[in-house]
Amino acid sequence: MQPRTAAIECEALSCGYGARAVLTGVSLSLNPGRVLAILGPNGAGKSTLIRTLCGLIPPLGGGARLGGQKLQDLSPRQIAHQVAVVPQEEAHAFAFTVEQIVTMGRLALSGGFFDTPEDRAAAEQAMRQVDCLALKDRVVTELSGGERQRVLLARALAQDAPALLLDEPAAHLDVSHQIALVKTLRSLRSQGRAIMIALHDLNLAAALADDAILLDGGTIGLQAPIGDVIASPQLEEVYLARFERLRSPGGQDRIVPDFGPPED
Repeated sequence: MQPRTAAIECEALSCGYGARAVLTGVSLSLNPGRVLAILGPNGAGKSTLIRTLCGLIPPLGGGARLGGQKLQDLSPRQIAHQVAVVPQEEAHAFAFTVEQIVTMGRLALSGGFFDTPEDRAAAEQAMRQVDCLALKDRVVTELSGGERQRVLLARALAQDAPALLLDEPAAHLDVSHQIALVKTLRSLRSQGRAIMIALHDLNLAAALADDAILLDGGTIGLQAPIGDVIASPQLEEVYLARFERLRSPGGQDRIVPDFGPPED
């Protein structure tokens, strides 16, 4: 049996802005049907890595491959065939409807100027998956932060790329929609989608990811299965915090920051 081509590969990748490197020496491989969590404190470079891998900023050194093809050799349209992105936030200058925004995820797959029945069906299915179909006729600029985040996720799902890159997708979601997000991403993983997700929420990472990288001082400080990363004392060193590890009655790992004793 031939080995599967990795959805995303990085070898000694350096990325940043202009001449300023934010990350150096990043080497990783993300295969189909796996979820990789990108962990680290504010400013560690999680968003910078995602922006580099989706072609928004050029690599400063090293290399990256998407579906076995060199990132630098791919056009924006070709990149969109390989990876779909859910940004941390996105400004909307025009009063597009939710349905129009989600259907824009089909642009890389479209051969013409107008939406096809297949495009509209894919957009409707994606909106159903993330519980925003009822919003389809609403103007995106009038939505709450959580509603807009679900719309961006639906747009990425409509794109139907083999790899999905998410930057803090649960930041504006309420608890019920965080649970729905986990269920959706687990389903996509079982279908063979490769998922890279930048997270601050360590419990969400533990519930969702197979593996994790912990960014520390501009490089990968630790790369291991998610349980090993959560259990590592290096987590305290990187986040400058103390954690208590717990096991829920259902057998799930939980990690709780130690806030210290309450003040009188």
